[in-house]
Order: sequence, then structure tokens, then C-alpha cells
Amino acid sequence: MARCLTLATYLRQEGASVVFICRALAGNLCDELNSAGFRVHRLPSPPATTAEPGDDDYPKWLGVPWETDAVETSAGLKGERFDWLIVDHYSITASWHRAVAPVSARTMVIDDLAETEMECDLLVNQSIIDAPGNLYERKAPPRCVTLTGPTYALLRPEFTHRHDIARADPATPRHLLISFGGVDPVDLTSRTLRALAPDAPTRWVVETILGPANPRAEELTRAHRGRPGIEIVRGPSDLAKRMSRADLAIGAGGISAWERCCVGLPSLMVSLAPNQTGICEGIARTGSGRYLGEAEAVDSALILAAVSELSEQPEALAAMSTAALSLVDGRGVERVVREMRRIAPGDPPR
Repeated sequence: MARCLTLATYLRQEGASVVFICRALAGNLCDELNSAGFRVHRLPSPPATTAEPGDDDYPKWLGVPWETDAVETSAGLKGERFDWLIVDHYSITASWHRAVAPVSARTMVIDDLAETEMECDLLVNQSIIDAPGNLYERKAPPRCVTLTGPTYALLRPEFTHRHDIARADPATPRHLLISFGGVDPVDLTSRTLRALAPDAPTRWVVETILGPANPRAEELTRAHRGRPGIEIVRGPSDLAKRMSRADLAIGAGGISAWERCCVGLPSLMVSLAPNQTGICEGIARTGSGRYLGEAEAVDSALILAAVSELSEQPEALAAMSTAALSLVDGRGVERVVREMRRIAPGDPPR
């Protein structure tokens, strides 16, 4: 949802009229979208939710059969006609695209997996770093324009701004940032704090960011309130600023990995879901961070060893920061919208 909101905000600033259509699943952000001034069509809640955090059986994520979702999506838009239909959902593939195609002139898909067939005019995969150029050759129609790589990462403008501010590399890295996304389904935050907390008063300043949907936010806040060297922050509005002043981050893959790269923040990465593994491995290959492994294999001892090692290697952190800044410049939204205009010149997309 974060990257869709970023894209929608940019399009609205460019004069477009934007509508969201979302199903009322647990943890949905419909109210937040309304608060941001967007019109939202809410599809009904499913009778039961079978997907669990980290579950990679993506068809379950819709909560209903794709045929039902396609019918309800078309009906929810009530005969409106749009210039673009933008889809960001691992459960939605070519059959759904064809069924819903009458609501829009063109379809854009935001993807991370490159595993299924797509029926679209524009396809964006910001998560591919070094894949072959024909990744979607048999998965998208010949007319489809494909944009791949973090040069198209859909990041908020505050990250772009921070990218343009030179980092001052400290002689002794001390400021650590912990952030495992909006939910942190396997509670890696607690695991990391157990590793770092004993030494925090003397070795590090540990800033812990909790996402708005973290189910353990109250528990973590109470447990660490007043502890020297540890700060717990819930859903900050200035995340880019906080990232830019840290020396080292410990976090997940996904959109937050690209945000860290954009501000030049070196990171130790843990994959929380199968779709994050390729991102973490790709970033590690560029030298922009280090990949510790999948969540199940990463314990407190491994985290502490990695942090302790890098804390004694300021030159390695500086090299990571330089590589990260070269990988992501934060102007992906501009590039994607420019391509949308090239494909469909004329009035702002709607």
C-alpha cells in the first residue's frame, strides 16, 4: 500500500484524479487513505481469512476467489471509466486483468515476483537488480513496457531530499536503527533488542521504529521505557530524517530496504517473507548492505556478532553508504509517471 500511496500522491500533485479500491481485510488502510484525501471504494470483508503472516500462498491473500474479486471490483467502480488501472497485489494475475479491463483504457502492474502471467500495458518491478532483460518475455504481452530495478523504486519525496544531503561518516559508529516494517510478524524487533540492550548504555544508541500495525507495540514500549540507550518510536512521520542520522540499520527487505539505500544508510538485512529474499540478496551483491538470512535462521547471537563487527569497521560502513546512494536516488516515481505519460500522452492520468 505504501508505494501505491506514494504514486497516487505524486499523480494528484500532477493534476490527476485518483481513486483507490481495497478489500476490508484485517489491517487494511482504508481510513488512512481517506484521511489523506483520497476517495476509497471498500470491497466487503471475506467470510474468513486463511492467509497467515509470511504465507506465500498468494491466492489466499485476496480473501475470496479471483473471479469474485474481479466482479466486485468492477461493480464497486459503478461504471466509471479510468485512464489507468494500477494493480499492486500478488494474488492478481492476467485472468483478473482481462476481467476488469473494461473499467480503464490501460493497465499498469506493480510486481516483485515475475512468476505469473500479466495482461498489462506497463509493468514496474523495482525489486530486480541483476535479472536478465527478458524476465517478463513470456509473462507479459509484446506491447507491455517493462521497467525494472530500483531506479524505479516508488519512494516518498522526503527520501529523495535526504539522498541529496551528504552523509557525515562518524569515526566510531554508535547510532543504530531497528525497523522491521509495519507489522513485524515474527517479532524480530524483540530478538534484536535482546541482542543489543545489554550493551546499549555504553556502546550504542538504539532507536527502534515500530510500525503502526505492530501488534506488540504496547508491550515493547512498556518493556523498554526509560532504559538507557534505547528509544522506542511508534509510527514516526519523520522516518527519512531518522534514517539519515543513523550509522547502521537492522531491518527487513521490501520497501524499507530501498528507503535505507536512498538515504545512504548501511544495513543488516533479514528476510521476513519469501518475496523479500531476492531483494536482500541483490542489495548485498551491490555492497549496499549485508544479508543475515531468513528470519527463522537469524538469532540474537548472529545479530550481535554482525553489529559488533561492523561497529569496528567505519570504512566498511562508509563503502556501504556510497554503494547504497548509487543504487537508489529516490526519483523512481518521476520516471514511472513520465513513462505513463509517454504511453498515454495528453491530460493527467485518471
